[in-house]
Amino acid sequence: MKKILWGLLVLVVSMFCIILCSCGRIGQNVSDSQSGFEIPSESEEADPMKEDLLYLDFESFDGNNVVDAAGKQKNAKVEYVFTHATFKGNEKLPLRNGVSGQGLFFDGYSICIAYKGFVMPTDAFSISAWVAPRIWSYPNGETKAIVCQTSGERSGFMVGYGNFGELRVSFYIETPDGVVLGQSLGDGEAYLSLYEWTQITVTFDGDKGTAALYLNGHLFDSRTFDKGSRLKASAFPLFIGKNPAASLYENVFSFGMFTGVMDEVRITSGAESAKDIGKRYASFLSENGEHPSCSFENVWTDSTLLDDDIYRPQYHLSPSLFRMGEPNAPFYFNGKYHIFLQYHGTATPTGPSATSSGARWLHFVSEDMVNWEELPPAIIPEKNSPDYSHCFSGNAVISLDGTPYIFYSAIDLRKSRSGCIAFAKAKDSTDPYLTEWEKGGWC
Repeated sequence: MKKILWGLLVLVVSMFCIILCSCGRIGQNVSDSQSGFEIPSESEEADPMKEDLLYLDFESFDGNNVVDAAGKQKNAKVEYVFTHATFKGNEKLPLRNGVSGQGLFFDGYSICIAYKGFVMPTDAFSISAWVAPRIWSYPNGETKAIVCQTSGERSGFMVGYGNFGELRVSFYIETPDGVVLGQSLGDGEAYLSLYEWTQITVTFDGDKGTAALYLNGHLFDSRTFDKGSRLKASAFPLFIGKNPAASLYENVFSFGMFTGVMDEVRITSGAESAKDIGKRYASFLSENGEHPSCSFENVWTDSTLLDDDIYRPQYHLSPSLFRMGEPNAPFYFNGKYHIFLQYHGTATPTGPSATSSGARWLHFVSEDMVNWEELPPAIIPEKNSPDYSHCFSGNAVISLDGTPYIFYSAIDLRKSRSGCIAFAKAKDSTDPYLTEWEKGGWC
């Protein structure tokens, strides 16, 4: 009898201890949740409401069609003018280094991907992508789309960028009362950087009435609206790399094309949590916790792409792609010839047009004036600068202390007196390529 009673006592004490331990774990989860970091238990299952509807890691292709790694969408054609070239040999799709494996290079005038019939969730979703832009438009450029599904009417969504890399996120909601409202995130405060990777994540939760913008795993902006609102769906195709609502130049070239490298494009049903977004970003960091690196060469146009074009000059200096203006500021320094070209970098009009991409100085060096190496642009228009719109013609001098200077016409079309003379100097005169230039004053 005593053995039975003793066994019952041990059983009761054991159950009591289990309850206490469970309460302790529950309390820890509540505390962590309140502090903004929730620790899921090992037995926690994935949210069945969240699944990838499209995942482009650009690792698998079927010819010129990209394969959806999520397995939900049919293979989609990557539009690219040189897969069926007219005046040169055909080219394979331009793949570059991504944040993981390979990414897809977008040339800014022909490359894009479209998914007809793509059904975007209207109650909750997440959109994410890694982008490294090559160039952007100045000064009144239309939005260059990263991911979008809109026809320009009051429906759908847009994730893209505009002037000076200004990130533009917009979408239309329909409130429970049936009112259609436009919403935005970023609002002129978020900017992308040239030749650098940025992870963009947008979340939408209609039931909670919230939307948020994350940059590199960190919350940047958020919005609240009526709970129970829904995304105003668009019947237009889903586009990667093209804004179908943008205007056309010569009825051919769109002003709304992304240019640079893109990787890890993902659309998910359900709004991802801040923790999941942070974990996803952290998964792309190096072992030392460093942000993914990128290079100018990785996002710039291929200098050999048009070597076999029957109309390309084979002797005279010309940029790797797109039209050029007049050459400027030739000089010889430390064993190399330097020259700069007026360059817009997209298939848009040249000249002081409000719709063109801003003129910049593309830099070339040579040892024999026959074989030229294309370098990063020496000067480009900047937001808070007298060259807000364009860096136009100029020349170069070598100062008495041996420092190369370039001076040029700085244009700001917002002003009635739009032009002035500005200058920049070589940042490091010991660099034989004079790759970096520092802007100085103006008059």
